[in-house]
Amino acid sequence: MTVHLPLAVEIDPFARRIADDGQGLRRDVLSTLQLNVGKMCNLACNHCHVEAGPARTEIMNWEVMQKILVWMEAHHQDAGLEVVDLTGGAPEMNPYFR
Repeated sequence: MTVHLPLAVEIDPFARRIADDGQGLRRDVLSTLQLNVGKMCNLACNHCHVEAGPARTEIMNWEVMQKILVWMEAHHQDAGLEVVDLTGGAPEMNPYFR
């Protein structure tokens, strides 16, 4: 007997382990969209899990933000989107934040 596994299980060691344990992964309804808008921050906390700080210059550019806003406008209701969680260093330091 030949068993055909989903492609993810064939190429992903984590998916293979889950399948071998007789479990499965399924996506639930999307209710929260978390957006990391950059690593620039006005603080330099040792405990920061994203290693943000004043010397970090990585930020989400306006082109990417526009694509996200267009997607949200078109799909937020169908997707079940209830919350947008802005994260990053300090989101308000991104010049495109407003």
